[in-house]
Amino acid sequence: MKPVAIIVGGSSNIGWACTRRFSETHRVLVADIRPPTESLPDGASFFQMDITDQRDCRELMQNAGSLGE
Repeated sequence: MKPVAIIVGGSSNIGWACTRRFSETHRVLVADIRPPTESLPDGASFFQMDITDQRDCRELMQNAGSLGE
């Protein structure tokens, strides 16, 4: 089983570069307020969220936990 990487702000710029790199060795959960403009790499999924919202953060952790099962 691959480890899970959470990349906050992973839809663009440096975050997108991290998403592409980590997807080679990890299951990636991209967390961002805006969806990526390109197709997600294999093994990556997108979770739309606001990092300043505690409820969104809890849901992010639950989603990440389910990827690791």
